[in-house]
Amino acid sequence: MTHDDALLAFERHATSKLKTADDLLSISTLGFRGEALPTIAAVRDCCLKRATRRSEGTRIEFAAEN
Repeated sequence: MTHDDALLAFERHATSKLKTADDLLSISTLGFRGEALPTIAAVRDCCLKRATRRSEGTRIEFAAEN
């Protein structure tokens, strides 16, 4: 994940591919959905830290909008 990707992860965007209730029966993964991080950051202080062996790390902090 690049620095720009880390910032983009907190942007609000819809990723749901569910069109009908029956689509719930075909879910094959249980990873984070695209709307999870911005929703969490809206109600809780949070910090994302990332680093690789080849680049400087990134630290992004969000303060909840109370």
